[in-house]
Amino acid sequence: MIRVGLVSPYPALRAGLRAMLSGQPEVEVVAEGEDPGAVASAGVDVLLLDAPEGGHPPGVEQGLIILGDRLEADLLGSGHPVGFLPRDASVEEVIAAVRAVASGLSVVAPTLAARIVRREPEEVPLTQREVEVLALMADGLPNKAIAARLGISEHTVKFHVGSILAKLGASSRAEAVAIAARKGLLFL
Repeated sequence: MIRVGLVSPYPALRAGLRAMLSGQPEVEVVAEGEDPGAVASAGVDVLLLDAPEGGHPPGVEQGLIILGDRLEADLLGSGHPVGFLPRDASVEEVIAAVRAVASGLSVVAPTLAARIVRREPEEVPLTQREVEVLALMADGLPNKAIAARLGISEHTVKFHVGSILAKLGASSRAEAVAIAARKGLLFL
């Protein structure tokens, strides 16, 4: 038996979720209310939460399913099984998510997962020294020549090259130069 707690400030939403889950023989709604900590303390296996603000609710160690249109990044790495479903999820999707999270899996609805896949890495600006190294890379200079030209060690050049590749999301020096030129960071 999967013991479920329902959390929402809206009694009508809780009633709808309760009705949705009541026909499932392996699911039992054992607690509901507005306070996630209080509902979680009722010995639930999975907490079904209406879009919390501010990430992981304190005092919640159970599996957690969030209903809403946002992904809480801190919950993805929380170490607890977690699910993200849109508010308009079907009965089948909610029940499948409850079963999965109760089994220790994490679930993200396809419409929300697409946001994770499309999310671009945050742009991190290049330092002035990295721009100098990048310009010399564009000239085709090897690390040793870049080090001599800038008066720094070859090891330091390797560090800067690695940082440039990571910040630009490039897998090679040539790709980094092409990306930098496209972004207007480098004029060839």
